Amino acid sequence: MKLRRRLRRYLQKINGDLNLRKTAADIAKLPIASYKHVITSSLEAHQVVLISGETGCAKTTQVPQYILAHMWSKCLACTVVCTQPRRISAISVAERISYERGETIGDTVGYKIRLESKGGKQSSIMFCTNGILLRLLIGRGNRINKKIPPAKDTLLEISHIIVDEIHERDKFFDIMLAIIVGNLIILSA
Repeated sequence: MKLRRRLRRYLQKINGDLNLRKTAADIAKLPIASYKHVITSSLEAHQVVLISGETGCAKTTQVPQYILAHMWSKCLACTVVCTQPRRISAISVAERISYERGETIGDTVGYKIRLESKGGKQSSIMFCTNGILLRLLIGRGNRINKKIPPAKDTLLEISHIIVDEIHERDKFFDIMLAIIVGNLIILSA
């Protein structure tokens, strides 16, 4: 019920704001928009999905929102964690998506980087660096194995992980692949 209210409020906000309607119309013209159904149906059918597209086709900003809209339309809660290779990218993409949604950073969309975090349990899309996600995954495994109570962390209930800029593969990515169990989306130019 809570998700339906959030979705209804979001749609009312878009319909009631001329700038948001214009932004939504512009987003619908992006190259990736015609693949929205293919992306969400692929996620339903497969645990790992590779999405490759030209630079600038809006993979980074739209795929997390497609997942969120798809899950909310089924009245399912989700937390989509999106990794970026650099801290500045994690912050700027989170800010861009918040802007597209007409929200303040930290509401539906947030970020978590070393020494700084915007967002909380209400944030359904969280951006972070590969290193932050790796530390989280390793810490989560340790708590499960040793039955240590979980720390207060905004990223404990992850439903989908998006690893962006895979062509910039780093040392953290290989280790993350060995640890990740669940829905993994890999984005590449």
